[in-house]
Amino acid sequence: MDSLPGTSCRILIFGLLSFAPVMAISASASEMAHVAQTPSALPDSPSGLQSQLETILRTARDKNSKQLDELVSDLQIPDSANWFSTTFGEELGSVLAATYTSSWKGYEYAVAQMFRANSSVKHFQVFVKEYSPSSPVPSDSFIQAILQNSRLPLRLYTCSLGKDHPTDSLPGIYVHIQGSFRIVNWQTFYGLPNVKPARIRVGTSVAMSQLIRQVNPIHSPENRQKHLQETVLVHIVIDRDGSVVRAEPVSGPPELTQASVDAVRQWLFKPTLLNGDPVEVDTTVTIIFSNAG
Repeated sequence: MDSLPGTSCRILIFGLLSFAPVMAISASASEMAHVAQTPSALPDSPSGLQSQLETILRTARDKNSKQLDELVSDLQIPDSANWFSTTFGEELGSVLAATYTSSWKGYEYAVAQMFRANSSVKHFQVFVKEYSPSSPVPSDSFIQAILQNSRLPLRLYTCSLGKDHPTDSLPGIYVHIQGSFRIVNWQTFYGLPNVKPARIRVGTSVAMSQLIRQVNPIHSPENRQKHLQETVLVHIVIDRDGSVVRAEPVSGPPELTQASVDAVRQWLFKPTLLNGDPVEVDTTVTIIFSNAG
């Protein structure tokens, strides 16, 4: 957590989550003692995805940063421009591919951080939801829109993590390409027609335990002398993947609001589930500046 000497910030946030299990597979402590490489060819099935994600989570638990970064890097869609154009048509596919490519670097970092944060559970289970044109219509309208806009039979997966039931959503949407599972961030699919992410609005939401990465505002020496203690209220929208996609000042001294917004934009949360599906979160956070000196 980045901070400036002499400055303290207290952030007040609380959460509202709801989960529903689908499929599960366990990993014992003895299994996690050995980190195996992801198989070169995995079946396009929930069990195949579970196997790949378990490998990533074990690697994160073993604090093998180099291997974790490699496994997360392999989640990127190879030749994404061709895949999106083939799947969604040339015109729409080019728009989606551009968003995917431009957002990948920051998203790759966020995914690695989420896997690190979720690897602390000793006896975890990976829960997988599968969606395809032949399966029942999903309750998630976002998933419906992706399937409806695909020109090819498309199979999608979303994943959660927990002990006996899902408590934390793993990032993104997974697709099977060239014998392995790849990840697509939700933001990429915002370019599809008729896509409107589900969003929940609560007063002060998203429990502090959901915060993966926090950056404190930079409090200049001049402002520390002028504002011994001040409060800034910031309205934020948290994406389905846990990143802050919108941050706007609501109240507070003008000298402090921009610094607060710039900091909050860099925060990263665990994704929020509502009835088992990830949703956007619309909320506010209160930042209290105080001069410890």
